[in-house]
Amino acid sequence: MPGKGTTDAIFALRQLMERHREKQVGLHLMFIDPEKVYDRVARQEVWRYLRKKGVPEKYVRLVKEMYQGVKTQVRTSVGTTEGFHVAVGLHQVISYHELTSLC
Repeated sequence: MPGKGTTDAIFALRQLMERHREKQVGLHLMFIDPEKVYDRVARQEVWRYLRKKGVPEKYVRLVKEMYQGVKTQVRTSVGTTEGFHVAVGLHQVISYHELTSLC
């Protein structure tokens, strides 16, 4: 709910739950932390998804190149670790919507 606060989301959720309870209809909910989702995305699935959505292969290749040989470091209170390769996850600044809107 862009532009709305946590209180608004809780209110909307309670309303939804109440309606389902009144109608005696089951309700299933899933809560996703978008920041953590980016860390666990299998990159091969991203390439497959982009192709499925009709993104031209040259753009798929460009995005793949952004992730080749990616290294990161962890900064702690006692210093920074050596760089290490990261084979899963996406940069949090990029989204499927942004990728598919390239075309």
